[in-house]
Parts: sequence; structure tokens; C-alpha cells
Amino acid sequence: MMKNTFASSKWLPALVLGAAISVPVVSFADIAVVVSPDSQLQNIAGKDLKNIYLGKTSKIAGVKYIPISLPNYDPAAIEFIDKLLGKSMKQYVSYWAQRVFTGKSAPPPELENSVILKTWLADNPEGIGYVDAKDVDDKVRVILVSK
Repeated sequence: MMKNTFASSKWLPALVLGAAISVPVVSFADIAVVVSPDSQLQNIAGKDLKNIYLGKTSKIAGVKYIPISLPNYDPAAIEFIDKLLGKSMKQYVSYWAQRVFTGKSAPPPELENSVILKTWLADNPEGIGYVDAKDVDDKVRVILVSK
């Protein structure tokens, strides 16, 4: 006769998965906001960065820029959204769901990883993106670093 213990319960895998999902992601990476070396943008104020990534404006100092993001699961994206946009990932996703639903705007396009993002920025002076500061190379120019 088998004992009906919690460990043998059919619910254990779901509980373990639920616990794993609810553990907060902790990251301490420095995030570099980057542009093409040919970009006119030399630096950016936090408010301007937040406004462009939240779809409240597309221009900085009268020049149109295209914000580019990394996927929401990327540690640099999580850190960027937390440190520089002041939102949790859940708040950010909810914010964009509401904006899309109301027809106000669409979220910034996502590129698969920092290598692709830097390559795209190098060829597009109107772009602005972010990467883990350790991933900065000569394809991009840093205009802001968050610690």
C-alpha cells in the first residue's frame, strides 16, 4: 500500500514549476544605451530615453529615432526596463498591451540578441538600442550607461 504523501502527489511538478516562476530574477549588469557611430545623438536624458521607449515620442531634439529592444527574456532587457524605464517586466508588457489595444502605438521592434542589435544599429544612424555594457564594441557608440 502506497502512502499518499505530498512528494508523491500529482501536483508536485506544478508546485515546483510555480515556485520557480515566482522567484525574482536578480541581475546587476550595467546597461549601455548605444547608437550608430554615425548617429547625430551624442547623449540622452533619462526622460527622453523613457519617452522614446514608451512610445510617447519618436523624436529627440527634433530628430526621429527608432528604439530597438532585445527580447523580454534577455537579462539586458530586464535590467534596462527596470533601471532605465522604471518598470517591472510585467508592468512593461501590460503597458504595451494596453497601448496596442487602444491603437496608440506599437512596442519597439525586438532583435534576437545584442550581436544582431549592434549590427543593425551600425547600419542605421536613426536607431537607438541597449546592450549589457560588457557587450559594447566598435560597431556602436555609448551615449548613456546605467549602473
